[in-house]
Amino acid sequence: MKTTNFLCGVLSCALYFISAVLAQDFASHGTYTEPNTGIVFYTSFETNGTVEGDGEFSEVSWGGFTFGIALPENALTVDSFEYIGLIIGSTPNGTGWSGVVQGDNVGAGMPNHLMLLAWPTGNGDEIATSFRYTSGYLAPVPYGGSASIYPIYSKVNATNWTLVYKCTNCLIFDDPTQASFNTSTSKGGFEQGWAQSDAPPYDKTDANSNFDQHNNGMGEFSIAVASATQSDYSKWATETATTTYTSTTSSGTPTATSISASAVPTGVTYDYVVIGGGAGGIPIADKLSEAGKSVLLIEKGVASSARWGGTLRPESGWLDGYNLTWFDVPGECNRIWNGGSDGVACTDTDQMAGCILGGGTAVNAGLWWKPNPADWDVNFPTGWKSSDMSAATQRVFSRLPGTDHPSMDGQLYLQSGFNTIRTGLANANWTSVTANDVPSQKNRTYAHTPYMYIHGERGVLWLHTS
Repeated sequence: MKTTNFLCGVLSCALYFISAVLAQDFASHGTYTEPNTGIVFYTSFETNGTVEGDGEFSEVSWGGFTFGIALPENALTVDSFEYIGLIIGSTPNGTGWSGVVQGDNVGAGMPNHLMLLAWPTGNGDEIATSFRYTSGYLAPVPYGGSASIYPIYSKVNATNWTLVYKCTNCLIFDDPTQASFNTSTSKGGFEQGWAQSDAPPYDKTDANSNFDQHNNGMGEFSIAVASATQSDYSKWATETATTTYTSTTSSGTPTATSISASAVPTGVTYDYVVIGGGAGGIPIADKLSEAGKSVLLIEKGVASSARWGGTLRPESGWLDGYNLTWFDVPGECNRIWNGGSDGVACTDTDQMAGCILGGGTAVNAGLWWKPNPADWDVNFPTGWKSSDMSAATQRVFSRLPGTDHPSMDGQLYLQSGFNTIRTGLANANWTSVTANDVPSQKNRTYAHTPYMYIHGERGVLWLHTS
């Protein structure tokens, strides 16, 4: 979701190409007979444990996680696009959701794959299920393809829940916005993904509900088709559901999160009203006020930085007593998707965005690149060429120069990865540069990442004068 330094970019590319030839299998496997239905599943599971960092490729999850699959007996010779599934999800604090990414024969990343999300509704043993889809690493939206789900059994207790279901056309990916393709079981194996969160959907009774990013582990695992085929599949696939549940594959209406707000002053007139205090609205308000105009800037979200009255801090209390929130601390940028506060991530757009004072600039990774002149010259019309934009670029970077040494003491830490990559690139005759000193040099160069930080904090200068 973010790029934190040059090393991450290099390794991400490496991992992408490696995943094309090596299966990602970050799970333990076994065989499990579900006692209430008698269905035998090939299982992939993550044990109960504490998730570290952002939980990527975690092999533990708080409360544990299990996915099981049963395939038709002939799935090794005839591609099957359906299966009987088992999810044992965890709600260790009484809330949460679990998700499965229906992968293909190469991988199971979010983009262009069908996702199945499920969670207890709070109504007995009822489980809500929802098919979701995204074309990139963005907030998933309701899926519009041909997949359907039929419940066979569900059970909910205080810390875990079980769902047994038949999933039809779930190994075909045919959302109307994508080029259709499918998983081939006859190739002998394919990938699946998983993720969990201990935070509930915004409205657990609504299968269309919005939800925050997973915070209780995520990863991929391999399905061995030979281990998942079952001779009794046809019998199990016609079993009658024993419990009720809710599901959806249609588009829904976003659920709003209420926040406190300040009233607009009465009896006052303004030259301009700017709606939206993000990367567009704040500079516009600043430019207008610089010209002597009176401006009312309206933002629907809460204050982000402590200097503007923000109060959202980590629950552990380590920022208490400081005039800082987690928006001010660069290393906390990923909290919007992983353990942040309700109402910060936008719920009325299908993109990942911050609905808060500062918008995306309050929650992003703070990367601060000078534009390559070729970007203007090739992609923009007359009047917007690099020569036209040079003065504006200079104004921006003179006000917020950015830094590639973002710590308060100006030192670089944890450089072992960067140094390893640098050695290889230097031996290949690549050139080390300071990126923003030479924005046009993008061929066979490498650099430390520049950030929009000042004194170890996120730079928010334009709001001072807007």
